[in-house]
Amino acid sequence: MPSIVERIASGRALEIASRLASRTVPWRRGALVTLTYHRLLIAGNEDLHPGLATVDPDLFSLQMDELARDWNPVTLGDVLDAAAGGPSLPSRAVLVTFDDGYRDFGEVAWPIMAARGIRPTLFVVTGHATDPNRWFWWDRLHRALGRDSDTRLPRLSARVKALPHYEAMDLVNDVERESGLGPPRRRVTHDWSELRRLEAEGVDIAPHTVTHPLLHRCPPDLISGELRDSWTRISGELVRPRPAFAYPDGGFNPEVLELMGATEMEIAFTTARGGGRPGWGDPLLLPRVNVGARTDVALLRAQLAVFGGTPMRMRSEPGNRRPAYPRNCD
Repeated sequence: MPSIVERIASGRALEIASRLASRTVPWRRGALVTLTYHRLLIAGNEDLHPGLATVDPDLFSLQMDELARDWNPVTLGDVLDAAAGGPSLPSRAVLVTFDDGYRDFGEVAWPIMAARGIRPTLFVVTGHATDPNRWFWWDRLHRALGRDSDTRLPRLSARVKALPHYEAMDLVNDVERESGLGPPRRRVTHDWSELRRLEAEGVDIAPHTVTHPLLHRCPPDLISGELRDSWTRISGELVRPRPAFAYPDGGFNPEVLELMGATEMEIAFTTARGGGRPGWGDPLLLPRVNVGARTDVALLRAQLAVFGGTPMRMRSEPGNRRPAYPRNCD
């Protein structure tokens, strides 16, 4: 279902309304809007699940032009400092994040951002960086389903996300086995040498688990291992590892939050849509704004204005792990 922002304004009306909002809606002091991308829509990736490739390079360039011209792109380091009680973020602060570590990030997206002085954050699945030929389960399903993917993949993905982790992976393996194609071996994610180069060029890199399970569907020992081992591997491979985390598919529950609280992570991002202020609310439940297929420049501008100007949540009491954002939590 389209969001309120998407329903209120469309087409030319959205263009006018978004420009007006960006100039008139007061940006809350210290407020941050974090944008989420996964893949860009580029030729040669047709065998990957199309749902995560929502923006083509031309539109992405226009979006980054908008950020560089009218907003203040900040780094993950800036956000961590503000969350720890350091300097407040500048007005109209925006953090650009990419999840998963697909190769088109470094090959296409990063050069576009670097040319505009935007330093993004890349949340990396460490097991895939170690074996970049490994595919994510949604890409494996898309490939296995072939021509039926458009009709079957949405329902099958919903089943996978609803099952306990090991049952879900058994289902993916069964579908892939029945297709007769065998495991894919094309390289689709960045390896560690590429990630080290990206870090040296100015990209902030942080953990996104080892294998990208839905943490709220996992047993405690697997949750702990995914959190611990992803941070350990990133810390060993990179010079400037960042103690921030992004929940796969935004999935969490009280048990995940408790285990996350025992890690070295200072902040963690959900997929709940909204804006926030580092240092306010639960630092392990920060919202983000997903950039989807309907997100043209005008809608992006409108969402930045709305979510940067919405009231901030009050500071959580110590030890309060009550999820403030309901999506994908149990």
